[in-house]
Amino acid sequence: MRVVREDLGLSLHQSVERSKQALSAADAARLSCADLELALPVERPEFEDWIAPELDGIDAVINDVLERAGVGAGDVDTVFATGGSSLVPAVRRRLNA
Repeated sequence: MRVVREDLGLSLHQSVERSKQALSAADAARLSCADLELALPVERPEFEDWIAPELDGIDAVINDVLERAGVGAGDVDTVFATGGSSLVPAVRRRLNA
């Protein structure tokens, strides 16, 4: 309720984004939001568990696109990944599979 009452949604969102970016380069990070007096350790495997449904969705879309194109994954030479999520190691692993 405090997040809503004190209009801290943007601050919390930015803190989460910083943590996600840090986890793209390191195995652990801190989710820190000074406005909420929040400082929590987060490890990459834990983060990947949180985003597992989205990762499964990525797999489904990739498989669907390949099937509709009539090609196998081995037929793809290059993948251009854009956006912040493309830097997440779990996403990159799926794109490289």
